[in-house]
Amino acid sequence: MKKLMFLSMLFVFALLLTACKSDEYKDEAGLYEAYFMAGDIQLSNFEYYTIELKANGDAIIKSKAANNPSSEYEAKATFDIEDGKIIIVSKNGDQKITETYDYIDGEIHMLDVSVLELSLTIKFRRSQD
Repeated sequence: MKKLMFLSMLFVFALLLTACKSDEYKDEAGLYEAYFMAGDIQLSNFEYYTIELKANGDAIIKSKAANNPSSEYEAKATFDIEDGKIIIVSKNGDQKITETYDYIDGEIHMLDVSVLELSLTIKFRRSQD
């Protein structure tokens, strides 16, 4: 009987934690679209590049290169926003990838990012949709 009561309490506690976090980022939630890109790759090389932030701390990152239908990329992630920084954590197989960028005035700024020996600056702003 004690085990059943303990499991019931644990389940209720888990539900409460989930409910508390479910809208932690309701003000920041939305679709952010790349509007500026400088460096070794230009924005015109992409059909789209977006980061969708959900109120519960989940994120979806999507991109597709222009003129290349097989280049679609999608990754699921989680995020936290603290002290003007957004920390995005995604998984690629067994590998956990943690990236930290600036979150300034409701925009995500990836400044001087190095990807595959390329240097980029990318800025995202929330879509008006």
